[in-house]
Amino acid sequence: MSTEARVAEKSSEQEVRWYDTEFEVLSGKAEDRVEKLLHAHRAESYRRFIEGGIPTSKNEEWKYTDIRELETRSLRLAAENGLSQVDEDTLVTTSLSARRGESAPLDGAILLHTIDGYLSDGLTKIQEELPEGIELASLRLSQDGLQRAFVEELVGEYFGKGKTEENDPIVDLQTALFSDVLCLRVKKGAQIDQPILLEHVSTGLEEDTVTLPRVLCVVEEGASCTVIERFRSLSSAPGCTLSVTECFVKDDGNLNHYQLGEEGEEHLRISRISAHQGKRAQAKMHSYSFGGRLVRNEVQPTLAGEEGFAGMYGISVLHNQQHVDNHTVLDHAVPHCESDERYKGIYDGNSRGVFCGTIIVRPDAQKTNAIQNNAAILLSDRASIRTKPQLKIWADDVKCTHGATVGQLDENQLFYLRSRGIGRRAAQGLLLRAFAGEVTQEVGIPGLRTYLEERIVEKLSL
Repeated sequence: MSTEARVAEKSSEQEVRWYDTEFEVLSGKAEDRVEKLLHAHRAESYRRFIEGGIPTSKNEEWKYTDIRELETRSLRLAAENGLSQVDEDTLVTTSLSARRGESAPLDGAILLHTIDGYLSDGLTKIQEELPEGIELASLRLSQDGLQRAFVEELVGEYFGKGKTEENDPIVDLQTALFSDVLCLRVKKGAQIDQPILLEHVSTGLEEDTVTLPRVLCVVEEGASCTVIERFRSLSSAPGCTLSVTECFVKDDGNLNHYQLGEEGEEHLRISRISAHQGKRAQAKMHSYSFGGRLVRNEVQPTLAGEEGFAGMYGISVLHNQQHVDNHTVLDHAVPHCESDERYKGIYDGNSRGVFCGTIIVRPDAQKTNAIQNNAAILLSDRASIRTKPQLKIWADDVKCTHGATVGQLDENQLFYLRSRGIGRRAAQGLLLRAFAGEVTQEVGIPGLRTYLEERIVEKLSL
């Protein structure tokens, strides 16, 4: 049955949803070879999504995070005109990178912006200044044959290959509707010292718009780089972001990936980051959540080559009515690999946290060494956390540990600090900074680490 027939059948049964309409519009835009290739992914993803629909609490993976509003709200895709209505100087001065000579946490970073999901035209200028060993291109901004060939190559070989779960409705929805993809490749042996900072900006020019950033990152053999994705809003208007980043780290490659959530507190975001790792490859994935009304961070590394290492580190700092769900799946698919997972949360007001972390050890993955820990501090009697660390092990010669702790600030420690002349709020700030330190110490960029430590204290007004 054609997609048009499916939508017609659906409309005869119930009201056509916003995503039905948006998909039909995109269906008519597959004009060249690359777009036709991507549309094949769109059509198949749309089919799977329509069959399964928006997940509900009956789905164990979504038991504590209710996203039914994606179906009940009158949403629409953000328009491309946001690119022309946002001043570039405003974007630069509010970024984490000091490209205009001012001090900032990420001086000298390679700075890119997506505006409501569309990569800004600044990429064209940046391509001329890139250090040797990096290739960057966008489906929408590919101007010449070489760039189109590069996008076609990466899309053909890697697009959609980072998906690890058969039933993945939100990734299917994002894949059915996205319009642009940023392709990044670090060439064999290249050591890129400059961080690549990708700031995803929601303009809020209109309420209830959906933005769909898509990133495809390939780190070739022996190469190394740092990628930072920062999500932020220019207004307090309610909106939604569905983001997918697929990373592939080849043999002996090294990737440090950071995800910073600093949206407005009326924003909904669901992000998926996957990393497929080769032999001796190392990938460290960091998630920091400060903003948003409802956020779900999905991080899914797969250790597919022996002697690999995966590090997963995260902190959520919430207040008011915020809800953040950190959902991780770490797949040890081969022997002789190690992983280290540490997530922490600080919850105030009526905020709610969820941590669901799964470590999978496949039958042949002997000599696995995996550590997982989740810890939370509740600063309010009304705040809550649901934590579910779990191991799925089918091998017998392994070392795997997991655990979770939930508590409040130690009153004895507070008393000790206050007896030395430190005010209560300042003492709380010191203890919370120390609590987060086990995770922030893994941040390899000093300026970024300082920025994150200050944001933790600032967010709680301590």
